[in-house]
Amino acid sequence: MGRIGLDDLRSILLSERETGRLTAVAPDIFEKGVAELGSITKKVYAFEDPFSDDARSLIDETLSIRETLQDLFAIRSRKIVALTIMHAEGSYYDREEVCREGDVRTDNCQYRAMPGNPVTQYPSYASCSPSYGCG
Repeated sequence: MGRIGLDDLRSILLSERETGRLTAVAPDIFEKGVAELGSITKKVYAFEDPFSDDARSLIDETLSIRETLQDLFAIRSRKIVALTIMHAEGSYYDREEVCREGDVRTDNCQYRAMPGNPVTQYPSYASCSPSYGCG
């Protein structure tokens, strides 16, 4: 299993945030991230002085990797749930067209979930259905 560093994770996270579509990533990205966390943590424990500048730098890196992995997981999970809901409702969807704001654009028309619709439980990603209105 290869390794993935903080810069790689941040690049993927930025891409995931900027595009509305589900970015293609390696299927083991989270396992690689956890392995990298473990590797850095071992280096931290190897320091005699855990308060040294080098140890502190590695601790900060582990915190950044952990936060980036959590953000990436949250964004990807919301997108996957939104696509799943759209598919379950029989709505038109195209995974390439889940927009950055979470709306779905089809035929130059934006469809948004309206209040009272169960999809509004996921405020970042709305369902695409003509019955919800075009915004």
